[in-house]
Parts: sequence; C-alpha cells; structure tokens
Amino acid sequence: MAQRCTAPPLPGSPDNIKETMKEGIAKTRIIKAKTTSGLKVKAAAACVVVGSDWSNNREKQKNIKLQKTLLQVNVSRNNKWKDLNFRRFNVYADGGDNDNEPIQPSKHDNKVVKVISIKGNELASSLVNNGMSAKLINAYRKAISFGNNNKRGNNCNIKSDISSFKYVCSGAAANRASRGVTPIHHVIRKLDKASQVLILDHFKCVESLFKDWLPTADIRQVLGGIDLVGAETFTIESGESSEIFAAFAVGKNVYLSCHIDNDFTYSCTTLLCSDESKKDEILAYFCFPRLGIAVPLRPGDTLFFNAREPHMVSSRTKNEIDIYCLSFYLKSNVIGGNDNSQELNEEQEHHSADRAVQRNIESGAALYVTCRPNRPDNVPRAILDGSRGKPPPVLAARFENPQFPFEFTLTTDNLTPEGASAIEGSDNIWWSNEDLVVSARLDSDGVAATRDPNDLVGRGFYSSKTQDAAMIELQGRGMFGKAVTSKK
Repeated sequence: MAQRCTAPPLPGSPDNIKETMKEGIAKTRIIKAKTTSGLKVKAAAACVVVGSDWSNNREKQKNIKLQKTLLQVNVSRNNKWKDLNFRRFNVYADGGDNDNEPIQPSKHDNKVVKVISIKGNELASSLVNNGMSAKLINAYRKAISFGNNNKRGNNCNIKSDISSFKYVCSGAAANRASRGVTPIHHVIRKLDKASQVLILDHFKCVESLFKDWLPTADIRQVLGGIDLVGAETFTIESGESSEIFAAFAVGKNVYLSCHIDNDFTYSCTTLLCSDESKKDEILAYFCFPRLGIAVPLRPGDTLFFNAREPHMVSSRTKNEIDIYCLSFYLKSNVIGGNDNSQELNEEQEHHSADRAVQRNIESGAALYVTCRPNRPDNVPRAILDGSRGKPPPVLAARFENPQFPFEFTLTTDNLTPEGASAIEGSDNIWWSNEDLVVSARLDSDGVAATRDPNDLVGRGFYSSKTQDAAMIELQGRGMFGKAVTSKK
C-alpha cells in the first residue's frame, strides 16, 4: 500500500519526488499563474507518495533492472541543431529512405521551413515488436475519420506526403469556451462500443508498460497527483476509465513539426501498421533535434519521453506502407481542472508547489547566481594553476528572500573582475559571444561561506545565439553533495 505524506518534506530532499531532467528541462509543465487551476497543477506536481518498506524494496529492485536493461544514449555535444529555436521556424524530420522523394512541407504562419534529414545522418539514430491487431487499427481509423486537424496547439503543424489526410485528438480535454474538463470527447461518443473498448484496452496496455519501465518515484507522483486533484482520465461511454493518460492523438501517414507539449508527465508514442510482414521494419523516426537523437520506430514499438523536450515525428521511411502515428498524453490543464471558480481543498493547499517551497524558505535566505562560459574543462591548466580547469565566473549576483517562481536579469553591474576583462586591443569583454552555464544555489541562511546539506541547487544554459532565457530548476543535493557539505 502507498500513501501520500501529510506534510511535504523540503523540496529536493531524498524523500521528495524529484523532477526528471533532460538537459535542464523538467518533465512537468508547471503553470506560473496563481489561479486555482495553476495551483492545482503545482499541488499535484509536489504531491509526494511514500511506500511501505516492501514497496521501497521493490523500487530498489526495479531500479537495478532498469540500469541493467535500458540502453544509455549519450547526447552529442557537437550537434548542430542543439541551439535551434523551433519557435521561430517550422522544423520537420525527413525519415524517408533512399527510394523516397524528399518531403517538401509548405510554409505555415509565414515561418521559415527547415527539414532535418535522417538518411543524411543529421541526427544520430539510436535503436531502442510486434504487429498490431487489425481490429484495433480499424478502431483508430474510425476515430481519424471524425478528425480534420492540420494543427495541434499553437506550435505544432501536421503534414503528410498525401494531399488528403486527417488527424484527430480525442479524450478528456479542457473546455475552450467554458470552465471545466469534458471527460468523454465527442469523437469517442461517435464510435461504436466495441471500438471504444479496444482503444481503452490499448490505453491500459500502454499504462502497464509505463508502470513496468518508468522509475517508481515518477509513477507514484503522477498517480498521487491525479488522485489529489481528482483529475479526469480517458473515459468511454460505459464509464470505464484509464488510470494515467487522458487522451490520444492519431493520424495516418503524417509527420509533425518540432514542438513541445504542456504535459503533466511523460508522454508516449507508438506506430501501428496493418501489414504484418512489415512488423520488423523501421517505418518512421521520433526525433529530439536539440539532443541530436532520432529513435527508429517499428510497428508496436512504444517510446516514453519528456514532452517538455523539443520533439517531432518524421515522415514515413517508405511511402508505399501506410502507418498510424499515435500518442498518449496527460495535459497539465486537465490536472488543473480548468475552473478557477473552485477553491483548493485543505490537502491541495498543503501540497501547492509555490506554498510548499515558500514554507521551507527561512527568513534571511538568499539565492546566489553565477555564470561561467560553457567550455570543456582544461585539464592541463587545472594541474598547473589549481583552477580545476574551469573558466572563472564572469557574472555573479545575490538575491535576498526570493519568491518562486523567481525571474532575474544580470547586467554589467554583476560582472566579476575576471568577467570585466576586455580582449587586448578591443573594448569587447572576452566572453561576449560565448554560451553560459548559469548556476544557482538557494542558501538557507543567506551566508555564502556556509553550505548547508539541505541547500537547493540547480543550473541552466544560456545560448548567445538564441538569447532565450535560461530555465533553472532547483533541487536537493545528491548524496555525494550532501556528504561533502555536511562536513563543512
């Protein structure tokens, strides 16, 4: 049995649910507005579930299984797409093999179109089976017939190599013109009962994989959060519901532009193909251009991913093979309930992320921020001058009693002596065109010289090319960091 804590521990401590990070990006989209819906999302994200000794032992065994079984994929630091601003461009992945004509997506919203070629080795292919029931594919085919979308949200465009295509999103969704969440989508109501049951059973199969292969802490967090706010999940007319995911999106022979999703937890994607003879063939790629990775997908392969990391699905590898691109997700606005007229109950108030953080920030606490050029460590230099081989901090600042979420700007007033040095014969500072590593530490007593094991730390990255704001998530120190600081 598992139960939620009656009082949340200090955010970032070993007992708390840590946000899974991908190169500095949290998997949960936290709504910044201090509305009831936003606070519900924050409460659900901060919800901590504590297991029994028996379940904690199983968690350790599962972590060992994951470490032994899962393939570790290294992120390329030389990836030329890592600084791509997908909000300014429509970016697509061409997954076609050598026999396919290159895709030629049209402009949308007057944005410049960029195409990344998989066969041109512009992304590293990282292989992570089975065929799918014709009845299940037929159920999704019926759902697609009621769709008519060529755009999903504000930043995702749907394209196809065929002139006439449809794409549909269906499931529990926040109402657009009114408050609340609709648990049964109109597309589901148009399907026959057998098709509804088949799709729900597919949800349950995917959720079973979610529980088998994702870290136990993440599973406890999402299930505890859904229970805490009473969030809707995917529901059919009989009243039966899924446990985790709220909706699905599906299209036939489509590819999507690079985008991020405002999802509460990991999302899932899979491919379906009715031709059983193609069950072992790679039919498309799921791409993370910022990380320089393309994951090949065969029929039935299931990929769980952080939807806050920019991603896209490629065009199909062979135009003569029909494929169905399918995703499952749980939106943050469904968790929030989309109704600011409702008050938080006592337990939701207690777990509200903003207030949970603020309760643990003592008077006199300070946030220390430093910036360094993002360069590889210089080992020979480290040996010669004891600098540890890192570039010196070029910007530094101290902010007293910060209120989170906290936004700050560093200016020339924050230059360190090392950072203020100019290039010889020039008025430009030596690091002016370099990317920066932005490190932050929330010091509980506000004194920089004292380092408490329970201080929160985090870092983000600032690109000199895109000049987008660096996003920093504060977390507790790791076990090594706690051990070192406890001795000081």
